[in-house]
Amino acid sequence: MTVDDIEDMLRDERSGLKEKAGRGAGNFSVAMLAVSNPDRSPQPLKLVGTGTLVIVNEVHYILTAAHVWEAVKQRGSMLGLTLAEGVEHEFLIPNDNIVASGPKYSDASVAWGPDLVFLRIPPERLGRIKAHKVFYNLSIERAGFALDGVKTNAVIGTPAELAELWPRYANLKVTAFFLEANPRRSKRGEFDYLEYSVDTNFPGVPRTFGGVSGGGLWEIFIYYCEKTQKIETIERLIGLAYVETPLVDGHRDIRFHGYDSIRAGKP
Repeated sequence: MTVDDIEDMLRDERSGLKEKAGRGAGNFSVAMLAVSNPDRSPQPLKLVGTGTLVIVNEVHYILTAAHVWEAVKQRGSMLGLTLAEGVEHEFLIPNDNIVASGPKYSDASVAWGPDLVFLRIPPERLGRIKAHKVFYNLSIERAGFALDGVKTNAVIGTPAELAELWPRYANLKVTAFFLEANPRRSKRGEFDYLEYSVDTNFPGVPRTFGGVSGGGLWEIFIYYCEKTQKIETIERLIGLAYVETPLVDGHRDIRFHGYDSIRAGKP
């Protein structure tokens, strides 16, 4: 199978290749909810964003946008995570059991942040997470891809527009949205930024990306493996989403912190 064949399959929505590529990165991703006592709140569940499960120096974290963590603390007493696809489940971590670290955050600087945080997961909660999800090791520097294949970028997030929320139940969809190849890049001090333009008129694309905040930006390499005789994927985390621009003529921009920002904010 040639690179051209893979590109054709990636463009063909019926091939299922986009879904396969997105699922690989989705294994590292969780939807994040602010959860409060249902006896004290008319809305005990609130979708606040998306996170990526990562390891830094053998310690396990959720990497997300700082404003997502602020929303969890303001709107609830516990953090809820989605773990298993297609299965009703509940997984909660009390906010008081989570240690947050990262660059100083101010909600006065929405446009440029820095807006990222590492939430340390209590060790006693790791077993159940690992039964369903995978942690991406940020302590390993990953070089470029040496194989012939196709590179594409995608953000993994949980758009609120596609969510169904009830007082005690949520039906959420963690989704991969594929992006253009050449983002606009900029840098401010030790923090770097990438901006992608999104056409919300395209089928399956939400009008707003609320709920995607904190979701990982992935470089996905798709190639044909001679050993398995199958198309395989390799994922590399290169950023996280944190803000979107207003909608203009059906288009909006999504701004991401890049990999330099993640390295600068690591615990």
